Amino acid sequence: MQLVFSKVITNNKHANKKEYLKVEKEIVKLVTNKKLLHKKNGKPYINSKNIHISISNNNNIIIVAFNKKPVGVDIQRIHKYTSVNNIILISMKEALFKACDISWDIINKLNIISNKINIIKINDNIYYLNTKILNNYVFSICYKY
Repeated sequence: MQLVFSKVITNNKHANKKEYLKVEKEIVKLVTNKKLLHKKNGKPYINSKNIHISISNNNNIIIVAFNKKPVGVDIQRIHKYTSVNNIILISMKEALFKACDISWDIINKLNIISNKINIIKINDNIYYLNTKILNNYVFSICYKY
């Protein structure tokens, strides 16, 4: 597994979608020498059976995960209006959603414990789900065993 973090440099306070996409494309090209593509639902992918990717961005920070098996990442900024545990759970569920490609109804029924490493079985597949807090950001990653 490989994780790439980047900060989007912009003249504005917050990067726009076009600025994020430009940096995301550059990261994917640099690491894989492949072009970043998107499915109809917006999910990013590259034309390779051996490399799965996931991308998340928040407040000018981008994280891109590359793995041999399905992977999902999420980044959320911690702010004073929402409890840290709620932000962690949101981030973990986002990462799980991206890695498993299952419905939110199923994810919301799972017993996910924030601040713990979670091993989750879905449709005979095992997924590892973890989260870290760094500099007012919650980073979550989920990948298939």
